[in-house]
Amino acid sequence: MTVPADQPTQNEQQQQTIDSTNVIPKDVIVALEQASLKIAFEQARKYSRANQRIAEKDIPGLCSLFAEKRGSVEGNDDEGLLSRFHERLDQLKGKVLANSEKERHYLEKLKHRQDFLQRLLQDAKLQADWMDLKLKRLIVEFYFEQPEQLDYGKSILNCLAMSRPDLPMWIDEEVYEERAFILADLNRAVYTKALQWCSDNRQSLKKSKSSLEFALRRQEMMETAIGQSGGSVEAALQHGQKYLYGPWLSSPDIECTQELWAMAESAMTAIAFNDLEAVRESAAMTCKQFINEYNLLYGLTDQSVLIGILRAGLVMVKTPLCQGEENYNLDCPACHPELKQLANGLPYAHHDHSILVCGVSGEQMNEDNPPMVLPNGNVFSLKTLQQAHCESVTCPRTGAVYSWDQVRKVYIT
Repeated sequence: MTVPADQPTQNEQQQQTIDSTNVIPKDVIVALEQASLKIAFEQARKYSRANQRIAEKDIPGLCSLFAEKRGSVEGNDDEGLLSRFHERLDQLKGKVLANSEKERHYLEKLKHRQDFLQRLLQDAKLQADWMDLKLKRLIVEFYFEQPEQLDYGKSILNCLAMSRPDLPMWIDEEVYEERAFILADLNRAVYTKALQWCSDNRQSLKKSKSSLEFALRRQEMMETAIGQSGGSVEAALQHGQKYLYGPWLSSPDIECTQELWAMAESAMTAIAFNDLEAVRESAAMTCKQFINEYNLLYGLTDQSVLIGILRAGLVMVKTPLCQGEENYNLDCPACHPELKQLANGLPYAHHDHSILVCGVSGEQMNEDNPPMVLPNGNVFSLKTLQQAHCESVTCPRTGAVYSWDQVRKVYIT
């Protein structure tokens, strides 16, 4: 039979099928890399807004204050006032230059990532390089996601960057550091950095109808009254009047206002009854809300992506035998001591066709390496039993010695 020239042969069709199964779909790649683009964009926009705020508010406000004070002081103080004015301008200039440098840095990261992903989507041959990069990123980010492991994560990044120079362009350690520093302050009942973060990202939080800033001000009020730094109910009420009622509880959004009123009433109840336990529970909820809002803004996950991938892989190979100490298999990830804890609680793998693996060598038992059963009931592969090259057979587990006539081949039905 002649195959037309414009149609692929059977071998070519099989090769195309194999190749297509190894190629990751483009939409999957885009979904996996969406967060990396979002982080770089949000960071660049944050520093751009900071400079815009300095240009629109800080500098005009400073000029107005200078003109006001200059008109109220005598002429011999003009030189000192002018000196302080220039000093303050130099400080603002330093902030603008620092923000511009950070904005440029993140724009370079964003462009680098966009260019790489565009080439990746156009050429599937680059997927192996991308998977190598992705694995190294997951390892570094695994340590950055743990606040107490930040320094170790930096060391890992420096080591991996020696073989992968472009790796730092894909790691946003400042984002993880900022989250860790803010969480450390929240655990000490210090809310300055968290409130500043809310101010820097107010537009994004407003679009998502976030109540994080309200929750922080509410917690600050409770701490002022009866918390770690508290003791003044009057000061707490003044704080609530200034930061809760005016900006939030008078909002035209009725549904949002009802929710916030309920939060405010629970805070007032805790203050009235001096309920320190309620303050602690509220502090824990506020920390959790901050983590959720922070992760949502930057597209981060609540749990480590690396751990999730490892768990997904363990599900594919875990069997009931992996739980026992006697059936330890060197080549089985679910039996590995360091991965066994991750496998606990995961479902077993579902196989339509059983695959027999030798518990000693880890090799698959098939027609070329059939399973052999000893008189004591233990089953091993033929190659394992033949390794000693002796006229007798020694059980690898019990040490019992048998003749080859006592060994039987196992047939699976």
